[in-house]
Amino acid sequence: MATKNKAKEETLEMDNDFFQELIKDTDFVMASNGSLMSSRPKVTTPLWVVNCIYGGGIPLGVIGEISGPPSSGKSTFSYQCMGNYQKEYPDGVSVIYDMESSMDSDRLSTLGVDTEHLLRLPATSLESAFASMFKMFGKIDKLMEKGMTDITSFQVFDTISAGGTEKQHKSVEEGNSAFNAGSMMEAPRILKQNLMNVFPYLEKFPVFIGLLNQVFTQMNGYTSSVKSGGGFGLRHAIHFHIEFGKNTDVFAKDNNQFLIATQSMVKLGKSKLSPKMIDIPCYIDATMGGRIDEVVSFFQYISSTSISLIKPGAWYSMKDTLDNMARKYPVLATKEVESLTKNMRKNEIIEEMKSNPDLCLLLQVALIDYINGWYPMQEKINSEYKNELMLKCRYFNR
Repeated sequence: MATKNKAKEETLEMDNDFFQELIKDTDFVMASNGSLMSSRPKVTTPLWVVNCIYGGGIPLGVIGEISGPPSSGKSTFSYQCMGNYQKEYPDGVSVIYDMESSMDSDRLSTLGVDTEHLLRLPATSLESAFASMFKMFGKIDKLMEKGMTDITSFQVFDTISAGGTEKQHKSVEEGNSAFNAGSMMEAPRILKQNLMNVFPYLEKFPVFIGLLNQVFTQMNGYTSSVKSGGGFGLRHAIHFHIEFGKNTDVFAKDNNQFLIATQSMVKLGKSKLSPKMIDIPCYIDATMGGRIDEVVSFFQYISSTSISLIKPGAWYSMKDTLDNMARKYPVLATKEVESLTKNMRKNEIIEEMKSNPDLCLLLQVALIDYINGWYPMQEKINSEYKNELMLKCRYFNR
């Protein structure tokens, strides 16, 4: 046995020497030294379902498209993520490319963004926006060379379909229309060509670039489908795509003149981190200043008939899920959990979740187990996050 192990070690050493010789004086590196998307630092999102699927949230070091119709929740989602980023990475660099000239400090503050530590690029052309981006990246690169190796950044492009081109801006400045200044597909080409040159910087430091995109309804015969608008389909220049569907309005029961919330369904489209997932609720509470209600959004998903971690009906029940958790995890504080197995009305169970963060942590662990039951390979993505949830939850630490 010792002879076999020694021979194996010698073979591995020879292989290593061989590969080191091959990559000498080139830009190649060993793949084992690379940073996989699953292991990159994450930013938690206000949609806990997405966190459970992605293993803690959106990874830094990627480009993502967040698309949807107006008022569907894509901007709210993005800026609440930015607020989380600022809390989780207090020395990070937050940036908004305000191509629609619509940024509002009070609105951002409501969503949890610290505007005192936020950079804003006023509305400009696409070329100018990317020029500013690359200048910033160059400065970060030089700072890292001087020893500041812990720089991160979270950047939101709001929206990619709003920025005109240099030709259009010049035509307008000369008193002409922007309509015939450049071809229809010039702006999408400018966007894609610049994005291709962002990738090398993603190798150097963890920056997230979120591209907000409007959508339109495309008619195909007798059916319709929602597609990225303005020719800005980015299937080959992004790492993931989060799609927000058309929202529905929720009015007060006792007065239908007052809109109290909007709700849309989210789809995880192209992704390097998970299978495609659909029908993830995003509940935006107008009475909370238009924030995504994390608890209600999560509750709606796990109490849907297709998931049923909380069984819906006239009375809602978590008993089966909690009993399964107690059998799977002997360390679970079963006596404390037993008090949660009683039937409750919908509002009661939501209030219980809002007042009991540990219950929410427990149910997120249950959802991760449920997802991994369908997709066993997903455990490689979310196992570390699951362990973090269990460490935070008092039910697992009796």
